Amino acid sequence: MLPILSRLRRAALVFGVIQPAGAVQGGSARHPEDLVLKVLVAGASGLVGRHLIRHLAAARVDVFGASRSKKGDLPLDLARPEILVDRLPPGVTHAVVCCGLTAIDECARDPVGSSNVNVAQTLALIRALVAHGVAPVFCSSDLVFSGDRGRYHEQDVCTPTTEYGRQKLAVERALAAEAPLSLVCRFSKLYCLDSNDRSPVGQILNALDEGRSVYAADDQIICPTRVGDTAAALLALMRAGATGVWHVASQDRMTRFDLAMMLAAAVGRPDLVERRSINDFRFVEPRPKDVSLDASRAVERFGLHMTSLVDNLPEIIRRRTGTSST
Repeated sequence: MLPILSRLRRAALVFGVIQPAGAVQGGSARHPEDLVLKVLVAGASGLVGRHLIRHLAAARVDVFGASRSKKGDLPLDLARPEILVDRLPPGVTHAVVCCGLTAIDECARDPVGSSNVNVAQTLALIRALVAHGVAPVFCSSDLVFSGDRGRYHEQDVCTPTTEYGRQKLAVERALAAEAPLSLVCRFSKLYCLDSNDRSPVGQILNALDEGRSVYAADDQIICPTRVGDTAAALLALMRAGATGVWHVASQDRMTRFDLAMMLAAAVGRPDLVERRSINDFRFVEPRPKDVSLDASRAVERFGLHMTSLVDNLPEIIRRRTGTSST
């Protein structure tokens, strides 16, 4: 059986990109508009998957979704990756892997079971896809960092403090060792514009709408990032034939208290927001205080447009109040 690197080099031939191991800074072998993509999204029913499929379809990219639910075009069972791979349409160039368990506390409560899904089964799926000539795109997290200083660059040392972060890093390291032509994108805290958004943005707005108090940490810093921007970034990186690790995040760097106050001011309820420390909240594991990402390298290299929450907030409010035309 060929080693995974040989398979991935063969996969690279499919879409015209051959770069040496570790070619994170390299350009693409073709101009973006010349690269014909055919993309599988593993995790089609999740936040990233839904918006990525929508964005790729709007860009006239052939895209197929795979999900445990019936919302995808193809079935996804991480315990049996061969079911998906055997039904894979011909000519798929990339597979964006954004599936798995995402609840941080649940991963901490069951490190063995969650690691089986997020590491062992995820890598089994990636290896099966690579064996079929498909280039993997792995969606990782800012939680691979310790959070002791923030503004992390791609090359900074990763020392995760949560089980979820350790699992993401384990997949990253396996790909770096076995498949250096793969693409890894680290995301920050994601939100969407939809009225049913379940991110911290949506949760805070729901509480404010219901007249409930919002307790927000003034000592934990996040980078709220619109998921639609990450979808556009993934498309840009795939078209450019990017490999290695890239940070994709808004440069909105704020505490959770600042976030809550911004949202409360927008709906006229700043009286409902109360300042707290992150240590006041009961988590299974201590949460890192500042895992903000520096995404300037990807922004400059690929011309990414990462919007700010201030810019997106009017549309978020319009959609929640039912006055939006989109």
